[in-house]
This record gives sequence, C-alpha cells and structure tokens, in this order.
Amino acid sequence: MPKMIPLYAKYFDHEEVRALVAFYQTELGRKTIAVMPQLMQEGAEVGRAWAADVMPRVEEAIQTRLRIEGLVK
Repeated sequence: MPKMIPLYAKYFDHEEVRALVAFYQTELGRKTIAVMPQLMQEGAEVGRAWAADVMPRVEEAIQTRLRIEGLVK
C-alpha cells in the first residue's frame, strides 16, 4: 500500500482521492471493483482481435511504402 500512495498522488489531488474513496463505498463503486478485472481482460481480448484484423493491412502498407522508397524489392 505505501508504494501505491505516490502513484495516486501523481495523478490525483487530495480531494479527488477522497471522491474516489466515497465512490468506491457506493454500490456502483463496489460493482466497479468487482467487474473491473473481467472487463479489462475482455477489453484486452477485443484489442488483440482488432490488432490481428488490422495488422495484415498495416504490414502491406508498410511494404508498399518501402518498395516505393526503394528500400526493399
């Protein structure tokens, strides 16, 4: 816990931390804490799927540009 204090202090002032504490004591705040790990995991999966879909086009565009620039054959 002591190592987390500087991290929060970096991004939140005292009043904001107090507001966060108040929020996490509410029903919605408790639900947020409960579902956040699964939400982050599912969000990461969505991001990986998006990257897998877009990367072939990105790689093709890079290769095309490199050929235009004469950097590859």
